[in-house]
Amino acid sequence: MNTTYRIFLFAFLTTSSVLFAQSHTWTGNGGNEDWFNTANWDVGSVPDTGSDVFIPDGFNTEIAANAAAANTIFLEGTANLVLTNDLLIMDRMEISLLSVFIFQSGVISGTGSSIENHGLLLLESTNTRTFNGITIHNFGELRVTNTNQTEVINGTVINNNTNGRVDIFGSGGFLPLGSSAAINNDGLLRKRANGNTPENFYLITAITNNGIIDVEANQTLLLLDGSSNFTNSESGILRGFGVIDITTNFINNGTIVPGNATTAGILGVINNFDCPPHATIEFDLFGTATADYDAVSITGSPHIEGTLAVNLHYMPEIGDEYTVLTSTNTMTCDLPNFISATFNGSLYRFVIFCNSNNVTLRMVESTLNVSEIASERVTFSTYPNPATSQLTVAIPKFYIDSTSEASITIFNSLGQSIDRLQITSETTIINTAAYNRGLYFLLLHHGKHFLGINKVVID
Repeated sequence: MNTTYRIFLFAFLTTSSVLFAQSHTWTGNGGNEDWFNTANWDVGSVPDTGSDVFIPDGFNTEIAANAAAANTIFLEGTANLVLTNDLLIMDRMEISLLSVFIFQSGVISGTGSSIENHGLLLLESTNTRTFNGITIHNFGELRVTNTNQTEVINGTVINNNTNGRVDIFGSGGFLPLGSSAAINNDGLLRKRANGNTPENFYLITAITNNGIIDVEANQTLLLLDGSSNFTNSESGILRGFGVIDITTNFINNGTIVPGNATTAGILGVINNFDCPPHATIEFDLFGTATADYDAVSITGSPHIEGTLAVNLHYMPEIGDEYTVLTSTNTMTCDLPNFISATFNGSLYRFVIFCNSNNVTLRMVESTLNVSEIASERVTFSTYPNPATSQLTVAIPKFYIDSTSEASITIFNSLGQSIDRLQITSETTIINTAAYNRGLYFLLLHHGKHFLGINKVVID
């Protein structure tokens, strides 16, 4: 064998040993769940840094007795893997849709290595655990429960993808120990309630939110890395009933939504609150009682610009007010004078009052819906028609009661509300001498219920 051939053969064999890692498939023939029991593997040996590990559907495996290593790990079907020691991953771990990886304690390391989770990645127990230089791609659920600190060090990154969920129960935090770490949220990151107990969880990492960060009632999410940015991007939403404590550099280009789409709530924000011109705060209004509309409660001295958006879930009345922003210290703002919202096709206009410690909305005008103009429900009389100096309105006695909830709202031909009258008897006389000539619409309401409409001409 010549020298050139021997060199080539040596190089090929050396390269092949790197390219073609040994396959280890779990059989469970050892009779227990111990990773280090050689009888549990099809090749009769424990995996090492050159091993591609397969744990098939239906098996449970535990790394506890010693530190373990593998090139790749694949959890298939409903396989479970529990880690209470150290694990070195040379390339990647993949968790399938129905599989569970339970990380209770120890260190997962591997520079440039990754964990791709389509199932459940569960961080549980109060023992400290560490991700060292790992990138987590979460397409399923990353759940933090019954926990304390999780160290995320040396460039560890958590990418929560569009369909991914990060559910945080309990107290504790993600701690970088002076090194770098980042969370990129494109899905849903929630600080969940665990009963009614108030709990705090801190994220001392750089954070970019392109999805939703939700904080439930009695919960506080603390974003504490003063040397990094917390960026709420244009698609990012901060919402909930709890408290977000922001001491990191807050860059807000997105939307803040107290409560949720079906229930009004108060979202608390502590310290660094920023609502620049391109950001939005969105409020749902279900009524005028404090518990019936959304609000943001700010501990600090905020400056409010941007857009205030209102979602109406009922028909407001002229004069209805809503204190939607409060602050403990002096508040300044640069907001428009008015905003508008629709309900059942009708347009409602609100004036914005920016006071030293709050922002209040007051409904001042409603514009009639075309569909309402065309509707006929309860018949009531208006005469004479055309009218000149006065108009008589006669409504059925059934709608006159001691509560005096019957009312008439008068709209001009442009659909603008110009007057509102309480009705306390079967006939009411309206002085029309000051009205301009033209077509008017009289809407009959009983409380907040629309009953009918008449058209009259003022001549």
